[in-house]
Amino acid sequence: MEPKWLLSRVPDEKSRFEIELEFVQMLSNPWYLNFLAQHKYFEDETFLQYLEYLEYWREPDYVKFIIYPTCLHMLTLLKNPQFRIDISRADLSKQVNDEMYYEWLAKGGYQIPNPNPDSLTATGTKVEDP
Repeated sequence: MEPKWLLSRVPDEKSRFEIELEFVQMLSNPWYLNFLAQHKYFEDETFLQYLEYLEYWREPDYVKFIIYPTCLHMLTLLKNPQFRIDISRADLSKQVNDEMYYEWLAKGGYQIPNPNPDSLTATGTKVEDP
């Protein structure tokens, strides 16, 4: 079931896809969830239905576009009414954010490529072969 307010504002399927992809991935940010909770979005039944609608991102045809898979875990957590209340607290948002960060670090974090120093100039640009 698609919310009428969404359909009336999206001009075409491509834009709708991009908007929904961006939104569902924003759910991976605990501070964004905190904002939504503090502004009472999680008390709006229409908004909760929209979150349920976003479950289609778990399907194989769509999940391949997800860059931040944590968003799908958050989508699951948002089904819990107590989590929707608790995430409005800054201390819990910080705790969730910290736990996500430390898990990311434990998995190796961002790996900076180690280029061959002989092939770089002093400014870090690649030396072209003659």
